[in-house]
Amino acid sequence: MRSFDVKQMLLEKDILLEAGTNELEVLVFSLDGRPYGINVAKVREVISPPTVHRMPSSHESVEGAFRLRDRVIPLINLARFLGMESSVAPKDSRIVVTEFNSVLNSFRVDDVRRIYRVSWDHIEPLPSIPEFSDTPITAVTRIDDVITPMLDFEMIVDRIHAFSGLRPEITPVTDAGHRQGRHIAIAEDSVTVQQLISDTLTTAGYENVVIFNNGLSLWEWLEAQAADGPETLSDRIDVVIADIEMPRMDGLHLTKRVREHPVLGGLPIIIFSSLITPDNLKKGKSVGATMQISKPELFHVVTILDDLLSGRVAEEEARATSSMPARSG
Repeated sequence: MRSFDVKQMLLEKDILLEAGTNELEVLVFSLDGRPYGINVAKVREVISPPTVHRMPSSHESVEGAFRLRDRVIPLINLARFLGMESSVAPKDSRIVVTEFNSVLNSFRVDDVRRIYRVSWDHIEPLPSIPEFSDTPITAVTRIDDVITPMLDFEMIVDRIHAFSGLRPEITPVTDAGHRQGRHIAIAEDSVTVQQLISDTLTTAGYENVVIFNNGLSLWEWLEAQAADGPETLSDRIDVVIADIEMPRMDGLHLTKRVREHPVLGGLPIIIFSSLITPDNLKKGKSVGATMQISKPELFHVVTILDDLLSGRVAEEEARATSSMPARSG
């Protein structure tokens, strides 16, 4: 089984990113001759087609599973999921092995082209209209003068597995008076995750929740809230929750800009991402994130908000205890 380690290739080319640069590396692959992109931070490696063992009663897009260094990994036929035809024979395809939300998955694609460094400024979110609500695409960019969609792999995995570990039991509360007056702003580009976190917070009693599908829109909104100075800021915003990878401005760059702002600088910021790795934990701390949690830990968000906003956990203590969940899957 021939493979190449994407992270090692980046190290050799010396193109790994520093925190807060508002850039990402995009692995471009093809399906039926068309280019698509995935954030390299989600990619473990790319391998040639392995021997696959079929799994009964699985989703029609799941070809089966294979073993890779003592890990059993499901294989998803990406073209089949998207209702497309593959343009190559299975033996000539490539398998993109991913790791996000602390879980390994893999996707069969026709070909892998190369890695590009792209500024989030050049990645545009899809319009927030009902027609695009079920589209497994978070954004589009232009690479080598060709429009390249960025697929929403979190939505794809969530739909295929039905239970992805993201969906907590949401229990309505009867006494949420201490939460109702709080204001929370969220930046998250995945429609699936937007709905999950919104349902979780509003059911828990956090009713004043505003959601943006990219980091730049949230940043511009925050600047507007700070325009009248620190005296009125607490009446408008109490905490920010931000994904890492987002169009226009990523969560790390957003955090850096908030910390540098004379009025917004003390605002608690929770990084809520599928990419909470040891490396990203360091990056988050370096730009001043208050807390960093992985998306499968969604059930912790309400408790963390309660502790932060009640003062039970001080800002400095919260930063010191930011942690990554144990690896699973």
